[in-house]
Amino acid sequence: MFEDDDYYYDYDYYYYDYDYYDDYYDDDYDDYDDYYDDDYYYYDYYDYYDYYYDYDYDYYYDYYYYYYYYYYYYYFFFYYYYYYDYYYYYYYYYFYYYYYYYYYYFYYYYYYYFYYYYYCYY
Repeated sequence: MFEDDDYYYDYDYYYYDYDYYDDYYDDDYDDYDDYYDDDYYYYDYYDYYDYYYDYDYDYYYDYYYYYYYYYYYYYFFFYYYYYYDYYYYYYYYYFYYYYYYYYYYFYYYYYYYFYYYYYCYY
């Protein structure tokens, strides 16, 4: 149970971190001189994405392991199993929402990059 709480706090931390990045884009939005900085940041952002993907992937498999662990106790604690089964799906849905949320940010970044490219071309 404590691990789940930690995950919530981690998620909040990442969420605010994304807001920080969002502000970073806004600050450099019309700054032509920051072209090289932006290019550097672009690669940095992809490293960041890989890190988050790995983190979520590990978390999912950790939870998957626990799911099977509780499945082992299914015959003894039927209600207990059902409770954790639902809990697992809730976290899976939460994870999926988080992934979709990230995808939304990724799309936003892509749109921003296209706009920036257009701005430079213009």
